[in-house]
Amino acid sequence: VDPWTAWVASDWDLYWTTDGGQTWDKASEHGLHACGFLAFMGISAVSAQQAWGSYAFSGGCIANTSDGGTTWTRIDTLGGEELPGLWNISFAVQPTNPEPLTLIVGSGRQYQTIQSAVNAAREGDTILVEPGLYEESVLVTTDDIEILAQGSGVAVYSPQGGTAAFTVFADHVTVQGFDELTGVPDCVPGIEFRGSLNTFADNVINPGSCPGVNALVCRDPDGGSNLNRIENNTIVHADLGIVITSDSADFLNYGNTIVNNMINGITQTGIAVQNGFGFRISGNIIPESVTGNCISVIGDNNVDQGFHRIFDNEITYCAGHGIALWSDAQTGLLYNQISRNEISFSSHGINLYADPGATVGHTLII
Repeated sequence: VDPWTAWVASDWDLYWTTDGGQTWDKASEHGLHACGFLAFMGISAVSAQQAWGSYAFSGGCIANTSDGGTTWTRIDTLGGEELPGLWNISFAVQPTNPEPLTLIVGSGRQYQTIQSAVNAAREGDTILVEPGLYEESVLVTTDDIEILAQGSGVAVYSPQGGTAAFTVFADHVTVQGFDELTGVPDCVPGIEFRGSLNTFADNVINPGSCPGVNALVCRDPDGGSNLNRIENNTIVHADLGIVITSDSADFLNYGNTIVNNMINGITQTGIAVQNGFGFRISGNIIPESVTGNCISVIGDNNVDQGFHRIFDNEITYCAGHGIALWSDAQTGLLYNQISRNEISFSSHGINLYADPGATVGHTLII
């Protein structure tokens, strides 16, 4: 029950200790007598004060105490019926959810690093990060926590040899309001994630422009990173800006929202979606893509997909296409809507392409 209290059933009695086993008491000395041949079969403890015991063979009975064994109540029938051959008894207790906590990170606070607060957090907790430079790579594996920067001047620098500034492998996590998330000089992502119902908002991300580096990335090998929201972030430099892919040959990522992000200094692709269903990509500003497309939607895992909505984006100076929908490997990329986008000074505005055996179809362009 706790480090000091234990309950034991033997053939002949029920025993308990409240001092870690130094002394033991027994039910027969507190008025509990057997029904029929005495043979206690088991005991279940709800707390240090309340327990239920069962005993059987030539007749069955239930006994319980609610005062730590001082007094016992014996039950010989249930609904008027006898209890022959009763072997054991079990119980269920509705767990009590603790109140959510607010953990504060900062100089002079209980938590000096974001990671230490994340390690201490339980589901439902909020972590407030005060201004300062935090040189760490934060790994989040606890569901349902918020990590919120307080005021200006809150930055996370992944140290040399580290991973992303934030790596989130969990669901329903919020990372919001950080003035800089960077991996310079190692060029690692500002945020890497796998999971669903996460929110990444109002952050400034600067991973550097090393070849292949992503600013905010989800590369889920099995798909199933769904209903995430990426909103109002500013990306300063990156080879690829926002990337959400499923590498699975069978599964997709569903229903993710990429809205109102400013994506600057991109070498290859501003927003890349690969093997997804029902994404919303809207209100993003992509001033430049030096060598590639500003927005790419790709289907290539042999699973029909699509139903994306791409609208109200501002796109300029894309060396490739402003918006590209590409499909290959027997994949159908279907029922997408592209509307009200402003595309200028790009090699091509909107490009739809399907390899032999693949399909890009039922696309509405307004």
